Amino acid sequence: MKKVLFIITSIMLVSCGSLLRGYWLCNVDAIGEQPSSKTYFVEENFPKELNPLLAKEYIKDLDIMLSHLGYIKEDSSTASIKIKFGYAIGEKEQVLSSSPVFDYNPPAQTTTRTTIKDNEGTTVATVKSTSSTDNEYGKVTYAGEKTSTKIKQPITFTLDAFYYQTEEPVWSVHIYDEPSPELVQNLRKYMPLYLLSMYPYVGSNTGERRYSIVHYNDERLLWFDSQTR
Repeated sequence: MKKVLFIITSIMLVSCGSLLRGYWLCNVDAIGEQPSSKTYFVEENFPKELNPLLAKEYIKDLDIMLSHLGYIKEDSSTASIKIKFGYAIGEKEQVLSSSPVFDYNPPAQTTTRTTIKDNEGTTVATVKSTSSTDNEYGKVTYAGEKTSTKIKQPITFTLDAFYYQTEEPVWSVHIYDEPSPELVQNLRKYMPLYLLSMYPYVGSNTGERRYSIVHYNDERLLWFDSQTR
């Protein structure tokens, strides 16, 4: 009898930074609408300890994404929109997760041997064949739960646009995530994926928190690879 572990992940529990069949899944919440004028400048809101060179790179990544949405970067003296971009990292958390375990029983089989003889009664061959007495796939039965402990670290990305002269909100896109601490430490590598998770929702209204999906082979990732990395 073989023991087979099925990891069944509910999509309601998948956070951004989780790989599910080649996709990057992200919790996103957006509200607002597209402005009549898309000239903008950026005001950063990164953690104080962030390397200034990384901050500059993240802003450049954002500029690339916004350019594909028709936004034009200008000096603050002429731009109509102020966009605040930043993120905040929370404390590490220990999370207990469980997954079902199933026993797999292969199908029962019977073996039949058929003797082939010639006209003189001499055995010339023996043919061996097997057949299932149950079904060809066997049986899978529930065998309980397997629990494990994971370390996660919350991170929130904020992208908020305001009319510069009046400070009136235009649109807002927020991402909520609980990736591994290793991913947080290597955030530079994953920033394009986070930005592409925001991309479809800039200037739109999700109505609720939902999932944004980015394929790991998404051609839009080349925007960042070719121009900034």
